[in-house]
Amino acid sequence: MAVNEILFGYVGCGRTLDDRDQLREVTQMPRSIFVSHVYEDRQWVAQLKDWVTNGSLGSDLGITTELYDLRPLGDAAIDGHLSPRIRGASVLLVLVGQDTHSHQWVRREIELATSFGKKIVLLRIPNTTGAVPTNARNLSTVLWSPGALKVALEG
Repeated sequence: MAVNEILFGYVGCGRTLDDRDQLREVTQMPRSIFVSHVYEDRQWVAQLKDWVTNGSLGSDLGITTELYDLRPLGDAAIDGHLSPRIRGASVLLVLVGQDTHSHQWVRREIELATSFGKKIVLLRIPNTTGAVPTNARNLSTVLWSPGALKVALEG
């Protein structure tokens, strides 16, 4: 499998799509969310996907995120994959955990979302106290619950 064939996953309307279908589908969704997270916090994305699948965050919603650790591919490859996905999303959802503030790619995803005029929502991972990335300190952090997240996404 080529490196660029399946690097990101998408969940919406109860199904998972591969990278080729993802960009077409994300741009056709009324609301799509790109989830920014430290790769080591990826287990929390599964709960977000459950919330989307069971309708806890509303209807006609899709989530896209990085599925594999792309760091070994280098900065240009990562940026090339992130940019169109963030541009196609309506919201950048940043999972704030213990070490989120110290990761350059989370900061880069925030920069891209800002440059594309996207809404940015910060969601605190349970039982963590790590700082918010420096380029998002002007934003409020939402507590980890589907109800609070739904309100933040709609607001």
